[in-house]
Amino acid sequence: MSIDLPTPGSIAAGIDIQARIAAFDTDGTLLARAAELWAIIEPDAWEVSDTYWEQWVLENPGERHWIEHERDKRRELGNVYLRHRFCDLSGRTWVESMERSVAAGYKAGVSTMALLSMTCASDRAALTILMRRVPFDDPRLTGYVDTLMKVFGMEAELTVELYAGFAAHTANNERARLAGEFRESIGSTVEVANHESGELRSQSGKASMLARGMLGKTSEVAAAAEQSAVAMREAAQTAAGLIRAIEDARTEVEAAAEIATRASAQAGEAVGMS
Repeated sequence: MSIDLPTPGSIAAGIDIQARIAAFDTDGTLLARAAELWAIIEPDAWEVSDTYWEQWVLENPGERHWIEHERDKRRELGNVYLRHRFCDLSGRTWVESMERSVAAGYKAGVSTMALLSMTCASDRAALTILMRRVPFDDPRLTGYVDTLMKVFGMEAELTVELYAGFAAHTANNERARLAGEFRESIGSTVEVANHESGELRSQSGKASMLARGMLGKTSEVAAAAEQSAVAMREAAQTAAGLIRAIEDARTEVEAAAEIATRASAQAGEAVGMS
């Protein structure tokens, strides 16, 4: 996963170096003694830089350094960093240099613990140089060791602070990304809902038209049924009339037959009498 880092120097700009100086410099000698320490360590400062990267190799055998510089270049950069850290402890140059180093480690996925382990190893190398160059009975030695421990403490605290700044930046970016995806998802959902709502309105319109059509058909059927009923009533009336006519005709036929019978009888009687 690609890691988006903040603008170079932006995290270091938020570091209150004076507050840290005040916390560690309890007797007011820290800045002066730190500069004296550099004069003692400088001739062998390359050992400090080498030890820093050797610690990474010890912890991660077979893996390349995450900073693609050859040894001489790493020593040169390390020397510049150490000089500013010891000689200008209250300045911002060494803090900005540390920010770049922590940024490179963070982007490469190096943990805070690994960075602190490397820092501890490099300061142990500085202590070794100090003990080698300053006699054990030198009254300044105790003060130098104390100063070195304070500088190391500041460096460790700043490492954690800078790393946390990069982690917070990544978290903010991730939240912004998720919020953007959420907004896009909501927008798509609303668009789909609007589309489906439009389809429902269209279907509702069609259903309304069908209902009106069915009502029209129902009216037509009702009218046809009424017409059929009228026709049936008329047919019934006609049938009744026919029945009455047939009955009248039958009555008339019967009367005519009776008259014919009587006439025949009378005719027979007349023939007999003659």
